[in-house]
Amino acid sequence: MGIGTILGCSACNKEYMFNEDGTLSAKSGVTEFSHVPTWHEWQRDEVRKEILSGTYHFEHEVAIDSLPNSKGYHRVGYGTLTHTVDGFKVVGKSHNGEEFTLTKAPLDHYSIHVEYNYFGRGDGISLSYAQDSYFIFSHDPQYIVTKAHFAVEEIHKYLKEREAKRF
Repeated sequence: MGIGTILGCSACNKEYMFNEDGTLSAKSGVTEFSHVPTWHEWQRDEVRKEILSGTYHFEHEVAIDSLPNSKGYHRVGYGTLTHTVDGFKVVGKSHNGEEFTLTKAPLDHYSIHVEYNYFGRGDGISLSYAQDSYFIFSHDPQYIVTKAHFAVEEIHKYLKEREAKRF
């Protein structure tokens, strides 16, 4: 979470100041991460540990928008986004009550596009297909798209490494 020049961790409630010279300093206590890249690599390592231990699970209630062409977004409906080592699954319901499911296998992509409070829609994850792109938004502060971004990359690497060891 962040407001202005203050960055905070909702897990440990520690707050950092983002300084004019690009460094970080703890508002109180020890400064564990003095630079944003160091903090990001620590986050990535923590996500990888969850993946390797089998505990990674990301699930949230979301709003689902479609961007089928350059003419703009339209709200498809609402549902639940789940991300695990098995990939993404979105189970939703459209405005007319029709149920739908979107899936994306983990080896179908090695990264994802994320947005932070995109035009007031909330934080978002984009899942692209041949005929459409879906943007999955939430205002829930626990919907940490950076974690999902790291997880997609780390799951892809993990599965590729595992596959290479089999041969």
